[in-house]
Amino acid sequence: MLCGGFGGFAAVFYLTVYMISSLCALGAISLPKAKGDDPSVSDVKGLIFIRPFLASALAISFLSFAGLPLLAGFFGKIWIVTAAIKSNAWPLAISVMAASLIGIFYYLRIVGALFQKRAGLDADSNFSAHNKFLPVYFPNNPDILSLRSAHS
Repeated sequence: MLCGGFGGFAAVFYLTVYMISSLCALGAISLPKAKGDDPSVSDVKGLIFIRPFLASALAISFLSFAGLPLLAGFFGKIWIVTAAIKSNAWPLAISVMAASLIGIFYYLRIVGALFQKRAGLDADSNFSAHNKFLPVYFPNNPDILSLRSAHS
């Protein structure tokens, strides 16, 4: 095991963070797509203007995948690399760092698409009454746990 107990902790933390981020990202990315279609980057283009909460959750998930500092994915990667270096497992440390650098470009491409204007959106649609996601946090709201508003 890598570096005794610390390596085990780092691995469990890393896997837990990525499992939670994956569930969040998959849940968020499956909502805006049309039924029967495979999800693509164009499905999330401009999502911040239509469903800001959903787009924020997706952005945080992908930024955590990328290892942005202060997010859980960053600490998971740092602890895995630290445990690998302490155990002299240099190929593992180098492969984690190389995969992180390559992955950043893919994750940031999706995050960037969230903030791009979609052709069908006008300037007045940002956070307006036409918003598809209007979180209503009242105890009598049956849709409080769903990602869709009771008004849509």
